Amino acid sequence: MVRSAEEAAVSPLLVMTVLHNEAYKPHHPLLERLWQWWKPGAAFGVANMHRATFERVRRTHGLSERWQDLRDDPAFAVHAAALHLKDLDRSLPKRHVRRLLTLTSAPHVILI
Repeated sequence: MVRSAEEAAVSPLLVMTVLHNEAYKPHHPLLERLWQWWKPGAAFGVANMHRATFERVRRTHGLSERWQDLRDDPAFAVHAAALHLKDLDRSLPKRHVRRLLTLTSAPHVILI
């Protein structure tokens, strides 16, 4: 998780916060397949990433993996989530106060 956060230049604390927030759902690959059968379009992976979000991240960062791979590879799901947080940070204006929350040099900042 820390490696993925550092590679994406986002705070590991921010990535862990997202993962903690998304931990309400069991993330076993078989359960995610059953959930997908029951509710097509549901999110996959430990970060609960929806297909449209993943496809945007995949195109932006040239990922070769598929959206379905998120359910079977937690490390890849964390990596995709960190890249998505990087993209969200880039979309903020340069002087936006929230930009400071994602810098790796400030991992001690608590989100409010």
